Amino acid sequence: MIEKRYAVRPYLRTRLEGWRITLLGYKTLAETGHYPGQEEINDGFTLIKALLACEESYTFIERFNERKDELLDFSDNYHDLEHFYEHQKPTWEKLHTAHTTYTLNRSQLECDTKAAPALRRMQDIITARSPYRSYPGGQRPHHSRGRRQYG
Repeated sequence: MIEKRYAVRPYLRTRLEGWRITLLGYKTLAETGHYPGQEEINDGFTLIKALLACEESYTFIERFNERKDELLDFSDNYHDLEHFYEHQKPTWEKLHTAHTTYTLNRSQLECDTKAAPALRRMQDIITARSPYRSYPGGQRPHHSRGRRQYG
């Protein structure tokens, strides 16, 4: 049993380090202010840093278990971020560019009964804290690692 505990630690540390490295790439984009997820990324870094700071195996496993709920929540956030940055980023960039272009003609578009709601919807998506499922292409596949379930 003790040998298994010691074998688990390197595996978990490797996974956490992988998350940390991936988040670094997302953080660079989120810090520009043009991409979502800054808060989730920062929360993830805080959690990962606290866990990776545990050098002793027993303490690491104990702390990992104590923070199980936080890890499950972050796992959901991580998979949302991963899906967004790996699959939705081009759509997001097109949406952002279109919104910027249409905003130049906001006063005329707001008078149009079809264009005004569309412009508002674009604004809502761009300013949403977690817009990951707010637009076409935003539904990520079902994932059962965390606690949330998606169709």
